[in-house]
Amino acid sequence: MSRYKIKDLFNIEKGTLQSSKNVEGKYDFITASSDWKTHETFTHDCEALIFAMGASGSLGRTHYVNGKFITSDLCFILTPKEEFKDKLELKLYYHYFNFNREEIVKATATGTSKKAINLANFSKYEIDYVENQKELLRKIEIVLPKVTELEKIIMRNSSLLESLSRKLFEYGVKGKLVPQNPCDEPAKEILESIRQEKLTLVNQKKLKREQPLPGITDIEKPFDIPNGWEWVRLGEVTNILRGSSPRPKGDKRYFSETPTDYNWITISDITSYSNNNILYKTREFLTSEGSTKSTYVSKDEVIIAVSGSTTGKSCLTGIDGYIYDGLAVIRLFSSGISERYLSLFMKYLYDFLNNSKEGSAFPNINTDKLKKVVFPLPPINEQNLIVEKVEQLLKLANELQSKVVYAKKESEYIMKSVLQEVFGNV
Repeated sequence: MSRYKIKDLFNIEKGTLQSSKNVEGKYDFITASSDWKTHETFTHDCEALIFAMGASGSLGRTHYVNGKFITSDLCFILTPKEEFKDKLELKLYYHYFNFNREEIVKATATGTSKKAINLANFSKYEIDYVENQKELLRKIEIVLPKVTELEKIIMRNSSLLESLSRKLFEYGVKGKLVPQNPCDEPAKEILESIRQEKLTLVNQKKLKREQPLPGITDIEKPFDIPNGWEWVRLGEVTNILRGSSPRPKGDKRYFSETPTDYNWITISDITSYSNNNILYKTREFLTSEGSTKSTYVSKDEVIIAVSGSTTGKSCLTGIDGYIYDGLAVIRLFSSGISERYLSLFMKYLYDFLNNSKEGSAFPNINTDKLKKVVFPLPPINEQNLIVEKVEQLLKLANELQSKVVYAKKESEYIMKSVLQEVFGNV
């Protein structure tokens, strides 16, 4: 066993095609991504390794190709030097580069926010060279098909469970998950109680009087609802408030460097710290003075992102806190709506718009648009039964998902063990 610089074993070329200039065709277009594209022409017709050198998220990913192809300008093309042409098993080195990906990137990448690997650093990096490459490759290829098939099964199961979760939200808000009880107080009674409560609050000057929302047309109703339910505008039955932010950001009068009783809730908290759709902690905190300049939310209220790439994502608050201006709170009145049912609906709405051909992903939204969202309102007893059934089935789905995650780790461990045995001995 000996070590060679990459440039001593391989010819190294830089790819030529910018992804933005790709024209679909019949030849492989290999980029830094795990998925290949096609192009109308090719630059190479050979066996080669394609190494991602300029795409930070995919940095160090290596592809194996044998045939006609063209490559992204964010990749290196590696072909054997003439003297090693019959000595290098490129499929083996495909596994070698991917197995050592983290180490190679760490040793050769430069930059801070956007890392890349330059040709000089990559060329000088030393890798192992062994004589018995065919035997080592054979060991890998005995196990690889079995692991690949296992991973396909795992991915299918994971996809089915994600689909199941979406269906639970859908069936819940369509009234298909629990039986209806004709003895339940109909939703129109809830609606009337909320209207009376809002009127009282307006008269007490605790709530601003607002212009009536437009009526709901039949075309706006995405599905039929059971008897006893009502279609309403979200703004009819809730009070939607946009968050506010102390300025400037980072001012020590408003923002604390240590934990306080004033939790500062941001969009990143929804994505990072929301456990089972409930937010239990934040990464930032306000001072007492800062809390007076932001919008307060209490435990068990629904908050939603109204700007940025996560627009439409929502969760329940498991803590008291203060929301910044990229969030809004959908605040309920005291009459007849379950916070958890509202949260379930908002989850359904987000999934529907992001996964349905009939919908489209949430754009940036303001509170006026949120107020006009059509909302299926069941009787309160049925709301509670729907939430109970969804949470029960979601718990089971999450347990199954945990087993899928464990199985995926096991399959990765099997493959890693084989590669460790092969490359650990070179």
